[in-house]
Amino acid sequence: MRPGQTQCHPGRRHKGHGLCLQCYRRWARRNIPGFATRRSEQQRKWRLRNRESLTIKKRAYQELVKARPKPRIPSLCHPERPQHTRGGECKTCYTKKRYSTDRAFTKQLKTKYGLPRAVYEAMWVRQDGRCAICRDSLVRGRAHTDHCHATGVVRGILCKPCNHGLGFFRDDPEILRDAAAYAQHAIAGHVPVTPAAVEDKIGALQ
Repeated sequence: MRPGQTQCHPGRRHKGHGLCLQCYRRWARRNIPGFATRRSEQQRKWRLRNRESLTIKKRAYQELVKARPKPRIPSLCHPERPQHTRGGECKTCYTKKRYSTDRAFTKQLKTKYGLPRAVYEAMWVRQDGRCAICRDSLVRGRAHTDHCHATGVVRGILCKPCNHGLGFFRDDPEILRDAAAYAQHAIAGHVPVTPAAVEDKIGALQ
């Protein structure tokens, strides 16, 4: 074997012990104590030094993937919708089928929220099958499980409008109180707008 020639891959540059760079690193992880730890630390420091360039490359790749044309295969259930699964179902039908059964809903509670089904049922009984905010009757399969996005803790069972409303107000009690005060003031002091009132307002501004 000539100096600088690798035994594993003759076409690659020699790193050490007759191995190329990739094979040498694989061999060193098994035979050199602490090599994997040092290598991980080097990679971490390199990522910190090149954080901006890595972010730019990642965004450029994401834009490239978005711009890449995707073949649109019609689904078997609804030809006007694209195929979502290998079985030929659209996304809507696949979601309904996945979470329509009781077993699937129990699995969703456990995997997404970490909530046992018994705890969910106890919460449903405690709320008497009603929304925790507006007290409207809830329907099985359409109720929304409200949880904290920061901690993941489940807070209660809500109807769709109340759950979306909390999200739109960013789960901030101060914003909710300001919104309630604004709604109370606006409803109490509401004055119908007429064309004559608009003309008087424009005349006062001129």
